[in-house]
Amino acid sequence: MRRIIGIPDTNMFVTEIILYCLLESQANGIVLDKRMIDLGMDSILEFRDKNFDNDLGIYGFWSQSRNESSNQLFTNSANILGPLNDLERLMMSPVVGMMLKSLNIDLSNVAAFSNVIKNNFKIPSDNDDTCGNLLLGMKLRNSVNTEIYKKWEENNQNIKKTIEIITFNSYQPFSKDVKKNVIDSRSYYFVHEFIQDWISNGRKQDDFVLPFTWFVDFPLGTNPNAFKTIPTTYNSVDLVVVINTFYALSTSLIVHGDSILNQDVERMMRSIIYFFEWGFKSGFVYDRYDVGSVFYPSIYTFSWSISRVVDFLETQSQTLPNHLPSMLNDSLVLLRDIMMNVGTNQILQRMKSDGNGGVYWEDFLGNADTLQGVKKEYGEDRFYSSALALNVLIDTWTITCGDTVNRRWRDNTPQPVKSAVNNGISYIVENIFDNPTQTFNAFFDMGERGPSTQATSYPINYCYDKIGVECKFSPSNPEGVVGAVSGVIPDNQYQEMLKMKWANNTVPTTWSGSFNGSSLVFWSSQPLTYSVSLLALSKSLNIQTLKT
Repeated sequence: MRRIIGIPDTNMFVTEIILYCLLESQANGIVLDKRMIDLGMDSILEFRDKNFDNDLGIYGFWSQSRNESSNQLFTNSANILGPLNDLERLMMSPVVGMMLKSLNIDLSNVAAFSNVIKNNFKIPSDNDDTCGNLLLGMKLRNSVNTEIYKKWEENNQNIKKTIEIITFNSYQPFSKDVKKNVIDSRSYYFVHEFIQDWISNGRKQDDFVLPFTWFVDFPLGTNPNAFKTIPTTYNSVDLVVVINTFYALSTSLIVHGDSILNQDVERMMRSIIYFFEWGFKSGFVYDRYDVGSVFYPSIYTFSWSISRVVDFLETQSQTLPNHLPSMLNDSLVLLRDIMMNVGTNQILQRMKSDGNGGVYWEDFLGNADTLQGVKKEYGEDRFYSSALALNVLIDTWTITCGDTVNRRWRDNTPQPVKSAVNNGISYIVENIFDNPTQTFNAFFDMGERGPSTQATSYPINYCYDKIGVECKFSPSNPEGVVGAVSGVIPDNQYQEMLKMKWANNTVPTTWSGSFNGSSLVFWSSQPLTYSVSLLALSKSLNIQTLKT
């Protein structure tokens, strides 16, 4: 059913990541059709948020439509809303109703699901697409695509102001401003221990600044002409968004220097590094990845998001010896150590053998199915997961050789890492085109993937009703209110709140470590799988003495 029931969706994110991978592959020596890159950039420029000034590079997941009441533009998906409207009309047909009932499908559930989708698919611009655009600009600037870069530059002239918007839309739990200190209850559960770590280390409260996911004012409901919602209602802190923001700020700092560096930028970048230092040291990034990354279900996506930062900073340190800003050099040392140890161990522990000398990786997509009552694993995200795992190992354990495309293994590279890369690359080359049903992925979702990710199951101390009026709440009766966490809850109080039931649910204080068996709405792109595979292959071809 996953392969049959799906709606084509035109969004910026897929094109953005594919272009990033293609430009990286081009830098590694792969010959590309420049017209393809040019058309891709033309497409991306259509996703710029036109509510902002023309010289700003603020972008959203979908293109924009105009709200007639507010005369403002909002981001939505015509591809998805159109079929949903058609579905509602079809459901009125007696024949369709009989068919759905014969399949034991509750019509009311279908209608409710349709309404949720329609209400949640009018979204603001976001941090991830905006930062991804900054990364594309950096890649184009350093590529042979001079004319395409000029086009990008003409449409993204005010980098400094763009970065100011990124740092302005930030989570600051110690702030008195609810626009800064209110966060999704799942995100607060994830960052609560980090906040306690921040306090115990004696860091300044004002220095705590992490990037929010969405560029949106809070509360949404106070706008009588509301034209934007977000899937989780309250803003979140997402591990993948956070590291992608750090990557974009790092590249901007390298390209533009002190012209974009201010106290807000430095606070955010240092907060991010402290965040990951705590997350990996505590193990929480893997133990509770289910709520740590609200929108990116694949652990391989997260791992690659970090390793590519390591690769970028390492390359910069090679080409700019003794000129890498101290903050970035310190970040490189920390992230490199993380990926060489915990990050690499996670990848190697998840590796599987095909029994013929090849190795591969899988996540959860298609691995909890049954066929006539017998469990059947289809491994539908096998090549996406494998390609990202290989990119992680190559990014972490190889370094560039001067100003050439060549790479070499670090002197301390463990033999199992070299073997994993060698055998994993061979597996992809020999199998990817013969197994198209294993080239799917779940690169993005709506944030709920089972009981452990339901926002109503986590403690809240703050709520608004559906028209934007602050209200009292009861842990056992969340209906009609939208709950979140405001500010910092003292640790002893929060520990007591974790023992309570919320929406009649026990707080999920553990996670199985997998989304197998979960039902979720997700986005999948086979071209994305092929692009990250091409990236891994292009890097591997440049590793000296790859065969071991």
